[in-house]
Parts: sequence; structure tokens; C-alpha cells
Amino acid sequence: MQEILDNGYPAYTTSAGWLGYSDEKVESLVRQSLENAHHMKIKVGRDIEDDLRRVAMVRQMVGPDIKLSIDANPNVDVNEPSPTSGLGRARCVLVEEPTSPDDILGFAQIARGVQPGQSPPPAST
Repeated sequence: MQEILDNGYPAYTTSAGWLGYSDEKVESLVRQSLENAHHMKIKVGRDIEDDLRRVAMVRQMVGPDIKLSIDANPNVDVNEPSPTSGLGRARCVLVEEPTSPDDILGFAQIARGVQPGQSPPPAST
């Protein structure tokens, strides 16, 4: 309890990661968030190439020590290329709502695809 009173409760911020923000706005908000945050979450799921680019951009800005997560609100179709396929390289610690909550096999496929240092599995047919 004393540690929480002294240092606060660890949490993440999503302030920099909303879809539709320009790169300049994301960069500005990431810099502001770095003053207090040790974990950031980026929204993904609209355009895979843009998602991967934005996640890589934020990872480069925050460095290796800040935790980084994504939230797909479940916009990922496991049968299509997805932002989760490149997240091993970005060292994301959490993929929130990557697919429908009922898609158990989809979650397993996504989990295999985000393991750092491994190639993503092929899309199921």
C-alpha cells in the first residue's frame, strides 16, 4: 500500500494512440505521455499497413523500456493479414480485443503470431 501512495498505481495511457490522429499529433502526445506513463496503448484495426507503421513509430519513440499494447476493438479478421502479425517485433505486451470474443481458435492463431522472434503462422483457410 505504501508503494502505491509513494509512487502511484501503475497504469497505461491511450491518449496518444487513437485512430485518425496524424503522426504529428501522435508524436506530440507520446512525448507528453512519456513524462508520467510507463505503458502506452495504441488503437489498431482500420488499415494494416498504417497500423504496423504507427505501432513501429511509437515503439521507436518510447524505446525498449516502455510497455506497449494495442487494442483492435475487435477489428482483426484472423484470415486476413493483421496488425498482430508484426507485433512481435514491436514487443507489445498486450493485444486487447483482437477478434470476436467467441473466436477461440482465432485467439490461438493470433497468440502464435505475436510471439517475439517467430514468424507469424499462415492464415487459416
